[in-house]
Amino acid sequence: MEKLQTLLNQNGAEPPLVVDGIFGSETRKAVNAYKKEKGLAADGIAGTQTWDALLSRTANRSAGELG
Repeated sequence: MEKLQTLLNQNGAEPPLVVDGIFGSETRKAVNAYKKEKGLAADGIAGTQTWDALLSRTANRSAGELG
């Protein structure tokens, strides 16, 4: 859960999430906002598509910083 919260923060969660490892209402809101931004169903679930989008964007950002 902490990884999810950290990735959501890195991808612009507003307000930034407290990284506490709890999937509370603020984390659910951030997941829904992120999914909506990415054209995914905002169902409050951080499933495979959500993780793929979060990890892909983070990997792309890291690669861009290197090169």
